[in-house]
Amino acid sequence: MSDSPESVEAPSRSEPVSAESGHTASAEDEVAQPGPSHSDGGDSDVDGPTAASTQASEPASSVEPTTAELADVLANLNSQIANFHERAAAQEVLIAKMHARIELLQSGETKKLLKPVSTQLIALYSDLEDAAAALSPGISVEQIGGLLSNFALMVEQILDNLGLTSLETAAGDDFEPRMHHAIKKVDTGNPASDRKIVEVLRQGFIEPGEAKPLAPSRVSVYRYDGANAEATPIAHTGEQ
Repeated sequence: MSDSPESVEAPSRSEPVSAESGHTASAEDEVAQPGPSHSDGGDSDVDGPTAASTQASEPASSVEPTTAELADVLANLNSQIANFHERAAAQEVLIAKMHARIELLQSGETKKLLKPVSTQLIALYSDLEDAAAALSPGISVEQIGGLLSNFALMVEQILDNLGLTSLETAAGDDFEPRMHHAIKKVDTGNPASDRKIVEVLRQGFIEPGEAKPLAPSRVSVYRYDGANAEATPIAHTGEQ
């Protein structure tokens, strides 16, 4: 009878031990399983920012120039600025020389152009003196008119050498305000003569290629007057 209780106690003691050991093992497994995952996750979290900070620091350190490099850049800029000022000064000297040369050439060309004019003016002056000396009380009006016409022709040649051309305005031409300057108005009963040039008082001159004359022709101009239409025979137009 004494052996049966011992045999009964042994199993009763072993069951709680096995249950406790089994519970402990399962608890250890639960604790052990998140351990490696946490440690792995922790390692990845730690490694991630460290690697990113390392990668971010590498380009920053490679882009930032050193003091020596900045000094070289400034020295290069100063050298370029100095070279620019030297070239600008040399160009200003060259421009001044070219301007002086152009003025000299223009002066020479002007003298060449004016030389024939000067010669003709001298000839005109001599002819005027000769004409004045030849005047006498018995000289006719026709002779005086011929002398003056010759002088006018000489002056026209001089103006032509200066590059001026006569407008060649003539009586009977249409009046053009751009080319002519009306000095006198003459009434007419003929509407066909309205704004026609009666007489050229002074010939005009223009430079070739210019639209406006240097000196417009001075003229007298017909202006139609209806009140004198019946009194003027040429004013009859056949209208009732």
